[in-house]
Amino acid sequence: MVVNSTCDYFYYFRVFACFCRNFTNISFCLYVVLVLLMRRVKKIFVVFFGCVVSLVLSIGLMYWIAEEFFFDKFFYQKSVEHGYWIQGKSLNERDFGKRSEDLIALDERFKLSEEGQVLGDTSESDDVFTIAVIGDSYVWGQGVRFEDTVTQVLERKLNKVKLVEVSSFARSGNSILDYLFMYDRIKRVYDVDLYVFVLVNNDVLLNEDGRLNGNDYGFIVENCFEGNLDRNAVYDIDRSSLSKKLDEFPMLDKIYWVQSEMAWRNPVNLCVMNESIRQLPLDNAIYLMTDGYYRNMPIDRREPFDTYRGFLKYYDKHIVEYEISEKYEKYSNKNDGKNYFTVSEKDGHPSELTHQIYADVLYKKIVENKEYGFNWQWR
Repeated sequence: MVVNSTCDYFYYFRVFACFCRNFTNISFCLYVVLVLLMRRVKKIFVVFFGCVVSLVLSIGLMYWIAEEFFFDKFFYQKSVEHGYWIQGKSLNERDFGKRSEDLIALDERFKLSEEGQVLGDTSESDDVFTIAVIGDSYVWGQGVRFEDTVTQVLERKLNKVKLVEVSSFARSGNSILDYLFMYDRIKRVYDVDLYVFVLVNNDVLLNEDGRLNGNDYGFIVENCFEGNLDRNAVYDIDRSSLSKKLDEFPMLDKIYWVQSEMAWRNPVNLCVMNESIRQLPLDNAIYLMTDGYYRNMPIDRREPFDTYRGFLKYYDKHIVEYEISEKYEKYSNKNDGKNYFTVSEKDGHPSELTHQIYADVLYKKIVENKEYGFNWQWR
């Protein structure tokens, strides 16, 4: 029999249906149908998967472009992920996730110790080398993602050599007196092998926000006032007085410079600075000077850092100088008008690149100097 397919488009379908009427052929028929369906589903799945991958890649690319070229528009003072305390939002430290974990754990552990509870060992192994990094918004990492901050980069680098835990104990606006207060809390509840203090020019400013209330260090300020009754201290900026307009925030850098310069000439502030540094640790601590990060800084603005160094050297503290290796020198020689060492045009905090430089400098200092107890071997 000759079949004219142009007259009957369903001929083969009817033959297949008749064939499947036989009970013994049902399993084969189901198999054929399943294969056809799987081919169709497979095609649909491939198309769907391709669309999902394209969407994810597109979103990732747009995020990178926004972060790289339009940071001030989309992230500056708007992104918790980048460490910003967003104006107008009721945030607490827990909202920052891993960035604030060490701070929260310290406060909770210290509270338990004050209540008389016996604290257990926190280290997973005696072979783990523990480092506590203390600082202000530089260590907090304002403007960069937490995984790109100096503590996280340093931990990854050192862990290639031996087991290391690097903890971040920093709050924006901390002063040198706050560092002392933080150090005292840490040493009471943790066993730390090495302390790292990241020093900034505005560390000399005092705080009026009550962050030191109820501790043993208020007397330092009181004693300094008693010795200088004719002078008032210079305090940090009251952020609560700022409006919610983001245009005000870039002015903070300029205001900080003015405030800091006044503080470095104020007897009360200098007295507090001197006494704080005197009480900070000597043998198991290093102090990172960050002034090299201020590219093209006028000579007159370097004077506060020179004074800072003078205090540290007087008490024989171990100073680590910021330096740009050949690896990063290319960024300072570019003529494209961009400052690669700061977060953005509006945010003058250290960029991801600068955090890498901090980590490199500290890594070299820790690994090459046996006096810090880092007895290393390649893992």
